[in-house]
Amino acid sequence: MNNRYDFLDALRGIAVLGVVTVHVLKFIVHTTNSGILYRLSGEGARGVQLFYIVSALTLFLSLHSSQYLGKVGETLKYSLRRFFRIAPMFYLMLIIIGFFTFIYPLDFFSYVKTDILNFVSSFTFINGFFPDYINNIVPGQWSIAVEMLFYILVPILFMRIKNLEGAKKAFLYSIIFTTLIELILPIISPNLNGGDLQFALFATLPIQLPTFILGFVSFFLIYNKDGKKESADKKTIIDTIKYLFAVTLIAEIIFIIVKFALSKTIDTSLTTPRIYIESVILVCLVISLANGYLSILKNKLFQFFGKISYSLYLTHFLILMLISRTALYIAVAKHMNIYVEYVFLFVLGTIIASVISYITYILIEKPGQELGKLVSKKLIKQD
Repeated sequence: MNNRYDFLDALRGIAVLGVVTVHVLKFIVHTTNSGILYRLSGEGARGVQLFYIVSALTLFLSLHSSQYLGKVGETLKYSLRRFFRIAPMFYLMLIIIGFFTFIYPLDFFSYVKTDILNFVSSFTFINGFFPDYINNIVPGQWSIAVEMLFYILVPILFMRIKNLEGAKKAFLYSIIFTTLIELILPIISPNLNGGDLQFALFATLPIQLPTFILGFVSFFLIYNKDGKKESADKKTIIDTIKYLFAVTLIAEIIFIIVKFALSKTIDTSLTTPRIYIESVILVCLVISLANGYLSILKNKLFQFFGKISYSLYLTHFLILMLISRTALYIAVAKHMNIYVEYVFLFVLGTIIASVISYITYILIEKPGQELGKLVSKKLIKQD
C-alpha cells in the first residue's frame, strides 16, 4: 500500500504494542502487583479488537479495489491469499513448540496438552470450537482462529453491506445477537460462569463479530463507494459515533440489569458489551488517524511495528518468557521497583522480539504472501 494507507500500519503497530503491554506484567519478577499498573496495562488487551477493526476495514478495501462480485473464482482467490497470509508464520510457531513438546521436551512448554486433537485443531484453525484447546499451544492463537473464521464471512457480508447505513444496521443486529448469547448461554449451561469457560465464550466469532463490523463502519466513513479515500463529512462521522455509542451503552445497561435480575450480582466479566464500548472508542482513533488528526501516532516507528505486527504478535510472548527466566535478568530486576522493571522488560522484550519478527517477516511472511498470489494465479484463470 502507498503512503495514503500508512495510517493502517500505524494502527496495527499501536495494536500489537498494546498486546505486549498486557503480557509484560505476566513475567515481571515482582510478585506484588500494582493495581494502577495492572489496570492500565490490562487495557492493552483491546489491541486485539483494534486488530479486528483494521482487518475488517482492510478486507472491505481490498474487495472494493478488486471489484469483487461474488464469483467462485474470486472467492477462491480471496481465500487462498488470506490463508497464505496467516498460515505460514503460525505453522512455524506450531512446529517450534511441537518440537520442544514432543521431540526435545522442555519445562518451558509444559503447559501444552499433548493429545493429538490439540495440534490438529490448531493446525486447521478450529481450536475455537474446543474450550480445552482454544489457546493452548501458541499464545494468542484464539484470536487467529477467530479471524480465520471471520474471513469466511467477509465475502458474504461484503455482498450484503453496501453503505454506511447497512453497516450500522449490521452492527446493531450483531450487538443484539451477542447480548442474547451472553444472557442465555449461562442459563442453559451454568458452568459458563467459570473463568475458563467464560473466556472460551469470549474467544468466539459470535462475541467478537460486532467489533469486526465496526471495521466496516469505519470503511464507509473513510472511503467512498468506489473504495477511494474520501472521508465522510463531520456531521455524518459525529452522528455515526453517537449512534454506535448509544447502541453499545443501551446494550450494556440492559445486560447489567438482566444479569442482576437473574443472579443478584453486578456482572463485570470480560464478556460484557463493555468491550464494544471500548471498540467504538477505537473507531474514533481509526477515523482520527485516517483524517490526519493525531498525526504524532502515524510515525515511522509505529508503522514499522505495524508491518511486523503479525510476527511480533506470535513471538513476543515466548520472548518475554525466555528473558524473564534468565538468571541475569532475575538478578538485575530484583534491584528495580515494579514500575522500572515493567518498563525495562517492555523495552527489552519489544526490541528483541522485533528483531526476530523482522527476520520472520522477511523470510516467512512475505514469501508466504507471494506464494499465495502465485498459487491463486496458477489455479484460477484470470477474467
